[in-house]
Amino acid sequence: MENKLIKYLESNNIGYKTINRDLVFQCQYCKKEDNNHKQIACFNFDLDSQTGSCNNPDCKNKGVDKKLGELFKDWNIENKEELIKQETIKELREDKSLKLLSINDIYNLETPKNLFVVDKLIPKNGIIAISGHPSSGKSWFLMFLAEAVASGFDFLGEFKVEQGSVLIIDEETYIAEHKRRLKLINVDSSLPIKISSQNCIKLDNEKDRKEIIKKIQEENTKLIAFDPFIAFHDKSENDSGDMQKIMEYLQEFNGAGATVIYLHHHRKDGLTRQRASQSIRGSSAFSGRADSHIAIEKKTETEEDGVKSEKLIISQEKLRNGKRLGQFMVELVEKDGNISMLYKGEQESSILKKDIAKKEILEMLKNMEEGMLTEDIKEALKSECDIGDRTTHEALKILITEQSITKEKDGRYNRYFIVGDDK
Repeated sequence: MENKLIKYLESNNIGYKTINRDLVFQCQYCKKEDNNHKQIACFNFDLDSQTGSCNNPDCKNKGVDKKLGELFKDWNIENKEELIKQETIKELREDKSLKLLSINDIYNLETPKNLFVVDKLIPKNGIIAISGHPSSGKSWFLMFLAEAVASGFDFLGEFKVEQGSVLIIDEETYIAEHKRRLKLINVDSSLPIKISSQNCIKLDNEKDRKEIIKKIQEENTKLIAFDPFIAFHDKSENDSGDMQKIMEYLQEFNGAGATVIYLHHHRKDGLTRQRASQSIRGSSAFSGRADSHIAIEKKTETEEDGVKSEKLIISQEKLRNGKRLGQFMVELVEKDGNISMLYKGEQESSILKKDIAKKEILEMLKNMEEGMLTEDIKEALKSECDIGDRTTHEALKILITEQSITKEKDGRYNRYFIVGDDK
């Protein structure tokens, strides 16, 4: 308590001196100064009894013994711990100096040879966003990724990994479902993967963050994942200030030595769907702070002869420390009680854009009973999906051939309708 009082006096520029076991300082009730010691006046606080009183005859508290707690309360210092914290921060800021590096210094810095936990996908000690619509395969992608890192085997047989332990903190999936998924993938029980399920962890709770850091250090965790990210805070996703703070909390785990992944949803589709890099839900702080952003879209879902198949398009929308990968496809195959994820190779962007254009045109026309002119469709796809006029024309022709849409002349242009809509 003595230290807290001294901290208060120093932080408020109130002079004091110690006489035997008395702390003498300017009384904050009457603010009277001692004539002989400027700003050291007549409040005498006995450090042994932890009480004190003012000697100023004009002070309303003259001769009234005050306990330290009463002083803090009367002087508006209700949160003593916060005072100490602020003083510590103040001291650190005062001691902090601006460190400058010359170009030669930078050239001579030792940098790690391997910059990735998963080659070209997951930067080491970075923050990685994996996003997609609900049920798009994000959690399965994460589980296969975790297995690869924990085992040291190439992810999807294609991407080199740096082996290490993995921690998955899941606030959505109950533990029995995790058991089912692990069994379906046939994950080796000896692998260094730890899972926390529905433990009400909040990143804006300092106690929870300290516990996570403790586990990272105890387990020597290389990769930590949060699924789904919305469950780990109570802030507004659209508030850039709040979300920037949450991103800073994730950086604390980087400081503890872990690479951080968080799984997040895309916005709901409107008349047209935005590019994946712009569709991550909430503030721009999400994608802005990410060192890598991987978007997942479910392309097809089929079942034949007892074999279930889902084809997913993987798009790397951002990579801070290298060239982004082209889109590639993976296939989730469920057969004979097992699930595997297979790498199906890079995708031709022109083919993909044509498929996207077809899908977007149908989505737009579903919501437009009066149909849409050619120029309006072209403008919408260009601004929202970065799809050129030629690809739009080709997609329209295919949809006409497939009898999914119809067209009518409307002045110089064609007006398109979805089949089945009343015109």
